[in-house]
Parts: sequence; structure tokens; C-alpha cells
Amino acid sequence: MKRIFAVLCVLSLSFVMTVAAFGQTPSAVKPEHLSKQQLNTLIATAKTPAEHERIAKFYEASAQDYRAQASEHEAMVAAYKANSSLSTDKNRASTSTIASTL
Repeated sequence: MKRIFAVLCVLSLSFVMTVAAFGQTPSAVKPEHLSKQQLNTLIATAKTPAEHERIAKFYEASAQDYRAQASEHEAMVAAYKANSSLSTDKNRASTSTIASTL
């Protein structure tokens, strides 16, 4: 049963990684990087549609990056859960031991 669960976890991990790799829309031009100060200035002074579009593209690129990071983290969780050498009892014991030594 554990072996089947481990195989299913590995398969789901590979599926998540494949979706993360190919699910992103490729763009011909790399999104513009704006510093926090540049972004705040642009937001405060934006008047033209092009300036507002520049802000929107920045946030769309940021959201896409965050979605990719979330997929990577989900894959890490699946890989962690698939590791049969880890048990929750061991983790609790080591955590409580570490906490008690501090």
C-alpha cells in the first residue's frame, strides 16, 4: 500500500512539474523589472493608457511568477510526503527535542 502511495505521489509530482513548466505562457519580450520606488512613482503619476498598461503588465508578470513559485512549493510538499523514510512521529520527536534544548 505504501509503495502504491509513493508511486502515485511521484506521478502527481511529475504532473505538477510538467504543468508548471509548460503551463506558463511564453512571451516574446521579457517583462520589465521595476524597483519599488519606480513602481510607486509610476502609480502616482500615471496618466496615459500606456503608463497604466505598463503597471498592469508588471503586476501580471509578478502574479505569473508567484503562481510558478506556488507550483514549485506544491511539488516540494508532494515530494516530502512521498518520502517514506520520514514519519510524523519521528518529526514530532525531533522537533520537541530541538525545542526543549533551546
